[in-house]
Amino acid sequence: MDTSIKSANGDPLYMVSVARGMQVLEYIANSRTGISLRELTEATDLPHASIWRAVATLKQLRLIERQGRNLVLAPRVLSIAWPGVYW
Repeated sequence: MDTSIKSANGDPLYMVSVARGMQVLEYIANSRTGISLRELTEATDLPHASIWRAVATLKQLRLIERQGRNLVLAPRVLSIAWPGVYW
């Protein structure tokens, strides 16, 4: 998985915060049983504070949820993959 979040050729429209959030979402999606915050921090090169903010935002948007100590995708993610599916 390409985890590079650097701006592509200095594109002024590129949003690093969105790229970081997508990277966090990708790592969670690729974990079969979920991933803990600690594992997420170790797996990415992102600052700890960025991971916390991304996780908090994704939870508030109901795109991820906690199952015990792990973060997993929430069913609402399907509405992105398949428009017309509402959760």
